[in-house]
Amino acid sequence: VQAYGLYQRYQLLLQKQLGTRAERANIQITLPAGSRLISVTPSPSDVFLLDAPIVEFRLSLLTDQHIEIIFAPETHQTQ
Repeated sequence: VQAYGLYQRYQLLLQKQLGTRAERANIQITLPAGSRLISVTPSPSDVFLLDAPIVEFRLSLLTDQHIEIIFAPETHQTQ
């Protein structure tokens, strides 16, 4: 997690292994409690807005996949 202005940025790189068939990857990322999503790339399969938001992805690793989530921590939320 990195500072990104007033927000936080989480990045994950999933790398396809050379010479292997496309694999399916199911990923759930849990953000800190009270966080608010700002942007998510690629589009998630699901988002669960609980005390701690959960972002879910169902990806096919035909190529490398890069996930980026920008979120506002609880202390920086605006209303």
